[in-house]
Amino acid sequence: MTGGFPDPGPDDGLIKKVQEDALRTEYGLNVDVQFESASWADIDALMELRLQTQATDSVQRYDSRVLKWIATPGLIRDIDAEVKQYGKNLLQLLPASGWEFWMRDDHKYIGIPALRSTPADIEYIHIRRDWLDKVGRDVPTNVEELEDALRLFKDKKLGGDVTIPFANENPLWMLASCLIGPWVPDPDKQLQMMQQGGTPLLMQAAFDEERLTLLQRWYKDGLLNPEWTSWKYDQVYGAASKGIIGCISAGWWTLNTVIKDQVLKADPKQDWVQIFPPVGRKGVPNTGRLLAGAPMERGIVVASWAQAPEAIVALADWDNKSFENYMTSRSGIQGKHWKLGEGGTFVNLMTPGPKPEYSGVRGTTWTSKWQIQRALMPAAAGQEPLDPKITPRIYRNAHTRADPAKPEKGEYPMIGLVDHYLPYQFNKTATLEGDLSTIANEQFTKIVNAGAPPAATIKDFWSQWRAAGGDARIQEISDQYTKWIGQHPEWKDPKATLAPDAWDTAASYPERKKA
Repeated sequence: MTGGFPDPGPDDGLIKKVQEDALRTEYGLNVDVQFESASWADIDALMELRLQTQATDSVQRYDSRVLKWIATPGLIRDIDAEVKQYGKNLLQLLPASGWEFWMRDDHKYIGIPALRSTPADIEYIHIRRDWLDKVGRDVPTNVEELEDALRLFKDKKLGGDVTIPFANENPLWMLASCLIGPWVPDPDKQLQMMQQGGTPLLMQAAFDEERLTLLQRWYKDGLLNPEWTSWKYDQVYGAASKGIIGCISAGWWTLNTVIKDQVLKADPKQDWVQIFPPVGRKGVPNTGRLLAGAPMERGIVVASWAQAPEAIVALADWDNKSFENYMTSRSGIQGKHWKLGEGGTFVNLMTPGPKPEYSGVRGTTWTSKWQIQRALMPAAAGQEPLDPKITPRIYRNAHTRADPAKPEKGEYPMIGLVDHYLPYQFNKTATLEGDLSTIANEQFTKIVNAGAPPAATIKDFWSQWRAAGGDARIQEISDQYTKWIGQHPEWKDPKATLAPDAWDTAASYPERKKA
């Protein structure tokens, strides 16, 4: 199972046949490899259901969820023998640190890594520049300027009577992946908090009082989408296509994909830009940044009841054996679904829009080598991105360093957590994850939507969270962090996680559309 592909394409079966033929001829495995997926908003609940009912053999998901599964007794099996026999290309292309991230104390291979090459998937702010022109404002450079623009969008009813100044594309992102970077504690503060007994640093940032006061004000004043708790991608981009929305927090790719192919196709007069550098807090230096996503972006693990774990490993190995294989799994058959054009350009031959002939669902893990090579392929004539600077800028960041703890010039503005590379395994509290998450989401929504006093409600949140098992979670954090930081003293250097001197902050936007 993998996420992000809600609609199968009519040609998905062709790629299935290519992959299964390759497993037979190159790996000696005669298997039927089925994929299941859903939208990002629905995939986590579906994966849990499938695991509970033993209806999937393997899952691919983000780090904390995979670590939770690994920590669940009897759920996940090791794939040590299978990786050694069928994963030779993976072992060559993926760094040892990636494999070690998932290992238990027995040091056996248990998860197939997919390391992050971008700063983060989401938290990128997109805004309608044509609306900014109508209210006499430049592209915002800080949160205060952004709020001023959003108020003007609403006051002037630029989207009509139901103008939505600010929307988030997925309700799951609001808690800790929307406008959070500016409020993440700086490394010195993080180190101090960890030395005082361990703490869930991400929740500390998510429940920052100033941040929640801002979001509460936006909701109360009609700046934040009133349906943010229920609207998903279709509703958000459907409304944007109708000219109702002025600003969207979304993925780094959104401007050059969904907005370009769906929103502007419906209304070519709209003029969107992705704000860069990210907005910060006015008067607070170096807060124009994103919160770094987990360095281990995804992991594939195999359920204990899987009857052919070797097929899962072999498919991932074949998938990354060559660039041709990598492209087939994600973009389809060369010459039918895509082709190479003049100058090595990527030419998409599929029907534009949300439902192409091949969905792309049959990719497994990835290696940075092929991922970046594909990302930097130039677009063909007529398929150019709205902003060609986004992708090259994205793929130079703290996650692409030669040494993860040593900054390099020209990095995307971002801040990491000091325990960024610590693969926590919550063996004692894994079963409490649902309750802890529910408390966080309920209290967050209580503040933002119901107008509960932020300071008092944040205090109540921590009391409830700790009573529901948070104290045990904090102890696990403290014990594992103390051991890990002693082995990795390089992460005590504040510049390892916050290096503004290395940031690329040169703002540059495409030319405005001609009337």
